[in-house]
Amino acid sequence: MARLGSVTEAAELALTQSAVSRQVQELEAHLGIALFLRQRKHLVLTGAERAYAEEIRAAIGQITAATMRASIDPKGRTLELAILPAFGTHWLAPRLPGFFAVHPGVTLNLTTRTRPFDFATQPPRALDPQPFGQHCCGTN
Repeated sequence: MARLGSVTEAAELALTQSAVSRQVQELEAHLGIALFLRQRKHLVLTGAERAYAEEIRAAIGQITAATMRASIDPKGRTLELAILPAFGTHWLAPRLPGFFAVHPGVTLNLTTRTRPFDFATQPPRALDPQPFGQHCCGTN
């Protein structure tokens, strides 16, 4: 919320506006300080609380990184795919359970794009044409 400056915009991250507002009020009560100056429909961090927000953001970044490291395949196998949303939904998603059944522990990073790929200007990258073996997905 400190980054977005609005309870409404922060609520779009997966909580209702009232839930975000209630969480902020509880945190302010716990700390015994006001974290935000309420200005119309926007929130502005108070001076010292800006440093608090930066430290919290850094700590969350460290937790996220540690979680990613802990969940990564110990063999270092990571598959990075850039896909169109329709392809991901209709073709890839139904095949992922088969892929993970054959290759448990592989880390899959998906990036979606809304524009078609132009392989003439951005050729696909692959270090090994079959890094996970001949039968990758459990279906043909």
